[in-house]
Amino acid sequence: LPFDVSQHPLAQSHVAKDMLRRLEADVNTFEDQRRSATQYLLKMLEAANSSKVFEPLWSGKRSADASAAPEAIASSIQTIVSSLSQLVEALVALNNSDNMAVEGLAEAL
Repeated sequence: LPFDVSQHPLAQSHVAKDMLRRLEADVNTFEDQRRSATQYLLKMLEAANSSKVFEPLWSGKRSADASAAPEAIASSIQTIVSSLSQLVEALVALNNSDNMAVEGLAEAL
């Protein structure tokens, strides 16, 4: 915990001390899991579509076929925007589902 409750008079019982030990162990376990967790990236932004858009900007190099570059970039941007829109829709749906589940649990309590 970000604050110490172990010295509080109500934290002196055997049950309270045991609960604080378990809570500390849970916090440590969570921290270990968080540190070792895999970092997830959006593959759609790693794919060729984003490299067509961002590589010329990062490298300062122009495409060998400069006349085709604007169309390829526009197409890639459309693909990225479409993928991000789908992702946002899925996340909103997941959020709504989670909210309904929490509301259901709150009502059950």
